[in-house]
Amino acid sequence: MSPSQLRYPILRRNLESAVDCFADQAFQARVWSNPTISTPEGRWDFIEAFEFVVDDLGSADLSGLVGEVLVDQEELILFSELHSALLAVAAIERSGQRLRYDEVSETREWSAVREAAVRLRSALASDDVSR
Repeated sequence: MSPSQLRYPILRRNLESAVDCFADQAFQARVWSNPTISTPEGRWDFIEAFEFVVDDLGSADLSGLVGEVLVDQEELILFSELHSALLAVAAIERSGQRLRYDEVSETREWSAVREAAVRLRSALASDDVSR
């Protein structure tokens, strides 16, 4: 299956964009760690990216994403790794406060998010090019 055959190609493009933000350490240092800087067009705010992957895409059975947003089981496995890593970040104790990038950016849980995002970004990009 190619990305153009997916049921929701726009959601895939949104996923690619959010994953790129999770994988891009320079972007995170420049934008997410500085609340006075507006998120550039075409990029995601930290909470919006987080909620898109965890809540919007990850709220149902993840295997249902194959054929809708993801092209195959390999992408599903990589997406599941990112989703699990984000859930681990969400579990960090924050005393009831809303999740903030600057509170999690130096944790090993966030390192796992970035690593999972890099792997998924590579798979998504290669599928877009090769199919």
